[in-house]
Amino acid sequence: MDLATFDLSTQPPLVDRKTGAELISRYGFPVSPRTLEAWPLDWYHVNGKALCQLAQLFAVAQAKLDAAPRTRTTRGQTWAAPIY
Repeated sequence: MDLATFDLSTQPPLVDRKTGAELISRYGFPVSPRTLEAWPLDWYHVNGKALCQLAQLFAVAQAKLDAAPRTRTTRGQTWAAPIY
């Protein structure tokens, strides 16, 4: 799924790491809350919780998805061949 076309207006504008990881995992690719700590996001620390803007989170996730190499394997092939 293209994360850039996801309707963010139906979601809260700020999410914590756990909620953000669940949304990215549901609509994009598997990610853990611990992984989001290393992503280049701006975090707000409110009442002991780290919150980030959902739009920024989805933009970084889409950029990571776009930068990921595409590979194709065939039956019996033990390595992945890059797609050029």
